[in-house]
Amino acid sequence: MKNYISALLFLFLCSTTFAQTQKGNFVLSGKTDLNFLFSNITTGTDSVQTGKTKGNQFGLTAGVGYFVANNLALGIFGTYSYSYSKIGASNYTVNGY
Repeated sequence: MKNYISALLFLFLCSTTFAQTQKGNFVLSGKTDLNFLFSNITTGTDSVQTGKTKGNQFGLTAGVGYFVANNLALGIFGTYSYSYSKIGASNYTVNGY
């Protein structure tokens, strides 16, 4: 079984991919990410808790391109990001494009 997995991994890493990069074709791309942060921060004296920190982030990137010549694409992409943090009793929200 170990040899089978090793052979499969070798073939995967050494394989050649072919893309259609001729003039007139389109290309689409995209990426997403999602992050969460939960922590409990205690500072100060033994009986005083100064705050909890919670937050999350989300991002999305999408793009499209057009091959104007063989192996030459022109395109555009856009990004959207969202970030939320709560530190103690304060809320912070950030949106970006």
